[in-house]
Amino acid sequence: MLRLMLFFLSAAILALLAAAIPARAQDENMLLHDVAFGPRQRPAVPFPHGRHAQGGLDCTRCHHRFEAGKNLWQPGDATNCAGCHDTKVRGGTPPRLQRAWHTLCLDCHKKELNAGRKSGFVTCGGCHRKPGGA
Repeated sequence: MLRLMLFFLSAAILALLAAAIPARAQDENMLLHDVAFGPRQRPAVPFPHGRHAQGGLDCTRCHHRFEAGKNLWQPGDATNCAGCHDTKVRGGTPPRLQRAWHTLCLDCHKKELNAGRKSGFVTCGGCHRKPGGA
């Protein structure tokens, strides 16, 4: 009986730990980059995922997987931006990967600034900072 109780207690603890790992990952700073770009002229962009999520940003604003015009992305699904947003395609739908990221980030940051709220950077050097740099 004691072994059975220890087994279930261990299973419960492991389940709680497994559930906590994705939540913690969202709180950490991420680097927005994709190997599809190859060598970059500017450093990857540090991105405080948790701050954006806590700020009320809808996950599907950035994360999406469209089929027949409907976004089927669900939390926990992998996100592969370069799978659809090619780095070489010019114009058309979907937009190039660089244009998709720049439009998504800059439009939101500019909207926040225009509304008189604190926003992230809106310049190249503000987002693409060298490691350890300001």
